[in-house]
Amino acid sequence: MTGRTSPTYTNTPLLDNEVASRSEIITPLEETIIRNASITAKANRKLYMNYFNGNGKVSWQEEMLKAGKS
Repeated sequence: MTGRTSPTYTNTPLLDNEVASRSEIITPLEETIIRNASITAKANRKLYMNYFNGNGKVSWQEEMLKAGKS
């Protein structure tokens, strides 16, 4: 089960004095106006790019790019 049908789903935050019957406390998401990826996310994406264009490259990768299937 996932989402709202999951037994661990809650739509309200747990109070500090409540005892949770599970190992995780689910907190609501906070609204933000930030729309740009963080510096950490950009650095992580660059690491993946370097890997998949280097040691992680697969044999058919270049052919797909040439065929416009990227």
